[in-house]
Amino acid sequence: METIIHFDAAESALRLDRETLLMLLDAFFSTREDYIKPIKGAIASRDAEALRSEAHRLKGAANNLRVTKIGTLAQTLEKSSSDTDPSLLLSTLEQIEVSFSAGEKELSVLKSEV
Repeated sequence: METIIHFDAAESALRLDRETLLMLLDAFFSTREDYIKPIKGAIASRDAEALRSEAHRLKGAANNLRVTKIGTLAQTLEKSSSDTDPSLLLSTLEQIEVSFSAGEKELSVLKSEV
């Protein structure tokens, strides 16, 4: 199974204690719909600029916390924002949602180790 949260890399890069980093990761994963909903809306309305902007926002948040799988997928959405075939965009969004679910499970394990 692919790792979603690169905790040690985040801890090192951000220079945060474990509890603070877990709190930030928890906030990121608990606000997943704040990222997903606008992306879905932009795809549905075929608004390439809104999609690019929302994907960029997700990419930044994910990469800052070293949730690189989601960051990479968000970058794919950002680069594909003007694609006229929504099936590719929706497929990438589905992968993001699966990665959010997997990341939430990883986070639960990390929190139990405290």
